[in-house]
Amino acid sequence: MQKVSKKTNNYTVRFDFQRFSKKACNYTVRFDFQKLFKKPYNYTVRFDIQKKLFKKAYNYTVRFDIQKVSKETNNYTVKFDFQKFSKKACNYTVRFDFQKLFKKPYNYTVRFDIQKVSKKTNNYTVRFDFQKFYKKAYNYIVRFDFKKVYKKAYKYTIRFFM
Repeated sequence: MQKVSKKTNNYTVRFDFQRFSKKACNYTVRFDFQKLFKKPYNYTVRFDIQKKLFKKAYNYTVRFDIQKVSKETNNYTVKFDFQKFSKKACNYTVRFDFQKLFKKPYNYTVRFDIQKVSKKTNNYTVRFDFQKFYKKAYNYIVRFDFKKVYKKAYKYTIRFFM
């Protein structure tokens, strides 16, 4: 994540998304990361995902709040509102670099699986394996609502640990 402007605290983050499916689907994600307040850590993220092997573009809008729970254990609570403009929800492997405002680089590798729980309500359970390349262990709890721009709403509950 690269800081673009000190005044507005805008960041540019690049993601590499890879979908676990029969066909290889590589994604490149670029989005602007804007910090709104100091405490709690409220962020608004808007980014575009484009498939490399296909001609379709998937637009996402993400809004999430990060609240630090404990200073001793460095636990955070993250809430997501995730809107996907596409038809399918798939399994992804995410690699990204996350840099906080404390000038320390945080490298993460995220792997998560999306499992459909109910066909009627279209509820999903997402599991993360979140590994941070840093000496301290950080535990996160993530909850977000995943809604398509169609008739069906997809709700996810995510728990991941570093």
